[in-house]
Amino acid sequence: MPWYVIYTKSNSERKVAKYLQDKGIEVYCPLIETVKQWSDREKKVSLPLFRSYLFVYLNDYKQENIIVLNTQGVVRFLWWLGKPGLVQDNEIVQIKKFLNENKNNEIFLENDIKPGDSINIINGFFNGHTGKVLSKRGKRFVLELNSLACRLIAIVPSKDLECKSNSFCFIQ
Repeated sequence: MPWYVIYTKSNSERKVAKYLQDKGIEVYCPLIETVKQWSDREKKVSLPLFRSYLFVYLNDYKQENIIVLNTQGVVRFLWWLGKPGLVQDNEIVQIKKFLNENKNNEIFLENDIKPGDSINIINGFFNGHTGKVLSKRGKRFVLELNSLACRLIAIVPSKDLECKSNSFCFIQ
């Protein structure tokens, strides 16, 4: 049986999942545990594996899609080649298996950032600044930061970056 992919408002995945469950819709929001660094502490938090995406299981798409679309925080269904995007049961099982087998390992959620991309820095000393990726060195990136009224080159860990696009990948 297929699962459908929905796109949600930013940072609303868990709320939307709860709203859909309350309406009787089976929903899957894969979460990963990661360590977030604040200026004064580190904390382990759960984050969605796929930002702004949820999987919903619908028996009858034509009837149930309206219920999903009328849920607060849902933006749209993901479409592929003119049809709603489908994910097969075995693929959902594989995601669950991967997350279960690696729950004691840190899984890094990393945007598919490459040289030339424009990025936002979301943590660390340069938090709030934007820049351009010049090169990649392991899990660190060399950035050009023009927003400081000078050309500054900074080496920043990937966990502190967010690509301006919604592309994603995960690495272990």
